[in-house]
Amino acid sequence: MTGQGEVYTDFIQEQLEKEFARRERLETRGWALIASSGVLASLTFAGVAAYKGKDYRISGQASLPLMMSLSALVVSAVLGVATCHTWKYKIVAPVTMTDMLRDHWMDSEASARNYCGQLNVFTISTLRVVNNRKAFLLTLGLALELVAAVCAVWAILVITAST
Repeated sequence: MTGQGEVYTDFIQEQLEKEFARRERLETRGWALIASSGVLASLTFAGVAAYKGKDYRISGQASLPLMMSLSALVVSAVLGVATCHTWKYKIVAPVTMTDMLRDHWMDSEASARNYCGQLNVFTISTLRVVNNRKAFLLTLGLALELVAAVCAVWAILVITAST
């Protein structure tokens, strides 16, 4: 076995593990985005109710920023769900692994490492596309949460100024 073959396949295996770990982190953050959107919506409307009373009807200048805030939080939560969605990516098919045990069993160690490395690169390439999509959705959801927070503060300022 040549040293570079081990170095290359170890590096490829490490990249594959990192990409799977990245997927898990993105999905964990997606769940957190869903939860934080719900908490922010609850806090905004609970704050208005606590300040103005439970029978207060939102109207006038405060309704627009509150509706914008609520809309942004709903879309943010939906983006969190999309981030957690199990997007399809390509992995090694069972038939390919069966072929390894049958047709390729007598291959040299170098050939086996090379073949496994190629299969891992294939998985990494498709998984990375999915992870990049998840990261984009998550970033967009976080940006919408920021917009929602700004709109909520705007609404609260309008409500407090009207008293």
